[in-house]
Amino acid sequence: MDNTNKFYKTGNKILKVLNIILIIWTVLFIAWILNNFKEIDNINMFLYIPCLVKTLVRQNNFMKITNEECNTFTRKFHLFLRI
Repeated sequence: MDNTNKFYKTGNKILKVLNIILIIWTVLFIAWILNNFKEIDNINMFLYIPCLVKTLVRQNNFMKITNEECNTFTRKFHLFLRI
């Protein structure tokens, strides 16, 4: 009984940390969508997360989509769907 109690406590701690990470990514994602509201129509819905990550790791124009940046993702995604 003592070992299962330790597993439940450890599992609860892990879930709390994962919930905090999920909340942080959700806030970043909502801020990214609001920051790029005009350009978001040009991107496919499945490509939001790759474009978010690409704009987060960049040093200049942080969280801002430029015209050609995520279009390459879109072109590659359309080629993938066609195949």
